[in-house]
Amino acid sequence: MKTGRNYKFWFCTGSQDLYGDECLANVAAHSKEIVAKLNESGKLPFEVVWKPTLITNELIRRTFNVRRCYRMVPYILTCKVMDFRTQGA
Repeated sequence: MKTGRNYKFWFCTGSQDLYGDECLANVAAHSKEIVAKLNESGKLPFEVVWKPTLITNELIRRTFNVRRCYRMVPYILTCKVMDFRTQGA
């Protein structure tokens, strides 16, 4: 389903940089996959646009202050890497 207007909705993922670069790369990859699946479904009347992971207050403020932005799909994800290995024997 498509409308007569050319809207684009931003898919913004939020996370924290304290989890490290590997985790942030996984967050970005997962959110890109979600955006791709949403767009491939053909069920949305608009395009969903992936935006880089928001990890600081400054990035969040800049993203939300864009005048051309009509709506955003917020996706908040945190990732915790845990080590379950036992110590010693």
